[in-house]
Amino acid sequence: MSEELVILVDENDNPIGTEEKVKCHLPNGKLHRAFTALLFDIDGRLVLTKRAKEKMLWPGLGWNICKPSKGIRRICFIR
Repeated sequence: MSEELVILVDENDNPIGTEEKVKCHLPNGKLHRAFTALLFDIDGRLVLTKRAKEKMLWPGLGWNICKPSKGIRRICFIR
C-alpha cells in the first residue's frame, strides 16, 4: 500500500516537493497545500462526517472530504 502524498509549499504557496500526509501532521509538521470545500443541505445546515475514534489524526472529530489540485486526495478538518 502506497502512502498518501501532499504537495509541500513555501510561505508564498510555491510547490517545493511532496511528503507523506501523516508526516506533515506530526509535531514539527510541514507546510502543505490544502483547501476546504463546505457542503450545505437545503436548510442551510453544514454537512459533516465524523472521523472514526481509531484514526491516528484527529479521532472522533467532524470532517468534510475535499480534493486539492494535482489529484492528490486529502481530508480536511473543520473547526
